[in-house]
Amino acid sequence: MWRMDRTQRFPRNYRNTLTRWVEEQLWGVLDLLIKAAYTRHKLPLLEQSNLRLQKLRFLARVCKARQCLSLSQYEYAARTITALGTALGGWIKQQQARQA
Repeated sequence: MWRMDRTQRFPRNYRNTLTRWVEEQLWGVLDLLIKAAYTRHKLPLLEQSNLRLQKLRFLARVCKARQCLSLSQYEYAARTITALGTALGGWIKQQQARQA
């Protein structure tokens, strides 16, 4: 939720673009992870979630470059995205091992 609170404070000229893109990726990751938790065929959903997470990494860098995020805010976002990516990577490996 921190991220969504932060995006509402982006400069007006970025609110309709960067804010929308960031929030779409955030909600997309959440949606895919919930679906993966409750379905039998998890791997395709996890891989889609991983792709959205990669897009979110890129968008965080763009937000920092456009000064929508301070350095400390960017560092917090990067740490959070990295932690989620680590957990997601472990889940993907587990599912790949099950399929093998």
